Amino acid sequence: MYVQNWSRAVEATNSQYFRDDGEFGEEDIDKVFDELDRQLEWGKENLTGEDLNYMINSIRIVKEDILRECAKEEHKGLRFYIF
Repeated sequence: MYVQNWSRAVEATNSQYFRDDGEFGEEDIDKVFDELDRQLEWGKENLTGEDLNYMINSIRIVKEDILRECAKEEHKGLRFYIF
């Protein structure tokens, strides 16, 4: 589903942070979440059924994971990589 749908959403929304080989730091979270929101909107406009549910749930989980990991003291100042 990723290749079929999410990669299309990344390209369609011109995402720079949350994409294959992307990277971001804590200071970029607002930009990353904006990209994820735009990807979700793309999904709502272009996907249906199981594909849309996959994207909705995946983005929710990714946002939760990003917030949890950035809140950890040992991750302060680190860069996060998407691969």
